[in-house]
Order: sequence, then structure tokens, then C-alpha cells
Amino acid sequence: MNDNSFSTKPSTTPTHVVWHHTDVLEGRKDVPLDVERRLDTLHLFGVDVMSTGDVLRYFTEFGPTYVEWINDSSCMWVGGRG
Repeated sequence: MNDNSFSTKPSTTPTHVVWHHTDVLEGRKDVPLDVERRLDTLHLFGVDVMSTGDVLRYFTEFGPTYVEWINDSSCMWVGGRG
């Protein structure tokens, strides 16, 4: 009896799942030109999978900081050297 249900060929089925559902992610929202500028603040977009701790760790060398979340995809990192 010849059983051909098993193959030695590499599988073309992905072994991992890539999270890429753009309908779940927040869209980019540009700031109007007449908004007052904050020189101690950076706007970060695309931080959907980052936590507040992740953002703060990324900027640890810049002194005391905090994060203002706008939505799930955007936040404002506020900090400075003094």
C-alpha cells in the first residue's frame, strides 16, 4: 500500500501569523498649522504595540519624561534635559 498523504517537500503554509489588519489601527491625524508648538515634545505615530514603559525606556537618556496618549497609535513624548 502506497500512502502519499505525507510529503517531504517544504510546506508553503506560513508557520507564523503576521498581525496586519489596517482596519484595526488608528489612522494618522495631522496637527493643524495654527497649533502652538511645544519645543519639549515629540509626536510619535505608529506606537500601536508599544506601552508607556516602552516609550519611556526608548528616551531614558533625555532625563525626566512622561507620555501623553492621543489614541492607540499616537502619543506625545514630553521631556528634556533640565
